[in-house]
Amino acid sequence: MIQSMTAPCPPQNIHTSVGCENRTAYISWTHSQGALSYTARLHRAGGEAASCSSNATGCDITSLPCGETYTVTVAAEGHTCNSSQSSESSIKTAPCVPSAPVSNLSCSTNMAAMTWNSSLGANLYSVVANSSAGHSGNCQSAGLSCELTTLLCGQTYTVTVTAQDSMCTSASSQSVEVKTEPCVPMYLSVSYSLSIAQLFWDMAKGASSYSAQAITDQGLTVSCHTNDTYCDLPGMACGQIYNVTVSASNSACNSSVTTKPYILMTEPCPPTNVQASMDCNTLTASVSWEASDVAVGYTVVLGGQDGHSIDCLTTTTSCDMGGLNCGTVYHVYVRALGVQFNSSVSSGVSLSPAPCLPSSVQAQVDCGSDGAALLSWSYTDGANNYTLSANGVEGEVVSCTTQQNHCNVTGLSCGGHYNVTLTATNQECQITVPINASFDTRPCAPQHVAVDLTCGTQIADLSWEERSEVELYVSSAARWSDG
Repeated sequence: MIQSMTAPCPPQNIHTSVGCENRTAYISWTHSQGALSYTARLHRAGGEAASCSSNATGCDITSLPCGETYTVTVAAEGHTCNSSQSSESSIKTAPCVPSAPVSNLSCSTNMAAMTWNSSLGANLYSVVANSSAGHSGNCQSAGLSCELTTLLCGQTYTVTVTAQDSMCTSASSQSVEVKTEPCVPMYLSVSYSLSIAQLFWDMAKGASSYSAQAITDQGLTVSCHTNDTYCDLPGMACGQIYNVTVSASNSACNSSVTTKPYILMTEPCPPTNVQASMDCNTLTASVSWEASDVAVGYTVVLGGQDGHSIDCLTTTTSCDMGGLNCGTVYHVYVRALGVQFNSSVSSGVSLSPAPCLPSSVQAQVDCGSDGAALLSWSYTDGANNYTLSANGVEGEVVSCTTQQNHCNVTGLSCGGHYNVTLTATNQECQITVPINASFDTRPCAPQHVAVDLTCGTQIADLSWEERSEVELYVSSAARWSDG
């Protein structure tokens, strides 16, 4: 009797799994009666790709290409015959590692658009960003791009992308570095002094340089650039309102983040067209000038050469100041007052002094002749010329003008009483005041003289016209001989 064994039955219950990291296919099945060994085969388009054999109910196939889908069959091998192939099962290896992503950072929003090339076997991609400070962000996409929307300012992120399918995740791609825009500089402070602003701020994360700018509504601009946290803005114009800002930059973003404006009002411009005049009779100065933009008030200072000074504070563009000294040149300066800062002083103008007047005048009458008197006085400050007038009681006036402290008046009437008036002048002023001085000229010769001789008595009676200004008359008789 001859016995023969039939071929083993095809293996049943084919189970497959894949090692995502090592790209190994794990295949198992149940035992087939009469089977001595088994061969598992992986098929893909184009034919058989790989196989493994085992005496047990499972085997592994290693080093499979990434991102491939295989059809798996198992056949049992008997003493003389082999089974037909088992029913098909499928297996898919882990997706291939994606290429390094490419970033496109939007500096204004700190959003990074990431793109990459397709990865074989992937149906989903995950992008992960990790900063050195410990912050992370991520995004996913079934396509070839996604946006990282939660990035922080001033950070440097290491970004990778992985590919996924329903079972496996690939290894991470080669990393790229994404640097976000700098953070906004904080605590901007401004110190200002006549045309120069000094700016200070705190260091901003991620910043490699800073730009500061001050700009007016009219377009006047001053700027500075620095790698430090301070800089100076020279050449700022007076009488302006500047918006001062600081921007931070790095290699990724250029001046994309800017502080809130600091409002700086510079000092008013020095007042112009300063004019000064003197009321010589009252020793009061009147000063006026053109208004300065952004000024809230003005101070006026009059400094005398004799050390005397006087000032005035006003919100208008003029000021009257009394109490000045005669004979002193005053220099006039006006300064504009601002909300925060005051202007430099205006160009100075000189205010000519009112001449001082002598307290008394001395008169020396020439009694040896009619019609002349020498008038003298002490020198006074501020006068260039003096005019002395002798005013007679009958209305006649005689005068003399001099730059000295004395002068002769001539043409006086005999027997006259004169009151003295003095006029002192300079470039700006002419002051005429009566002086507590008067003088009398020598008496006129007696008029209507008559002689009445009483014969035989050697007595003669003299008579003449009496004048009220004469205090004493002296008469004399001289012997006259005819031969």
